[in-house]
Amino acid sequence: MPVNPSALVVLLGFVGVPALLGGYLVAAERLLRGLPAKRQRTLRPWLWLAPALLFLTVFLAYPVAYTFGLSVLGPESCRFVGLDNYRFVLTGWWGSPAPRSRAGWCSPS
Repeated sequence: MPVNPSALVVLLGFVGVPALLGGYLVAAERLLRGLPAKRQRTLRPWLWLAPALLFLTVFLAYPVAYTFGLSVLGPESCRFVGLDNYRFVLTGWWGSPAPRSRAGWCSPS
């Protein structure tokens, strides 16, 4: 019976990621044991925060920066147009009927 690749990805996400995180925390605590108490108090919070900060960087900050980088490029994403795309959206684009109809759907009345 063949194994679905999607099932392997889900299994890796639900089992592998927590196992990796647990292994990291165990290793970090073992590393801290050899340090003086004052140094442990300084480093421990940062070692525990490191996985969360890495997660935020990889899944939040990088995509936002990449999206902004794409937003200052032309339609083929190869020519720099600066803030012209934003200028188009904020001024000329609203004259077409589509955004006005969408705004009507989103209004509370």
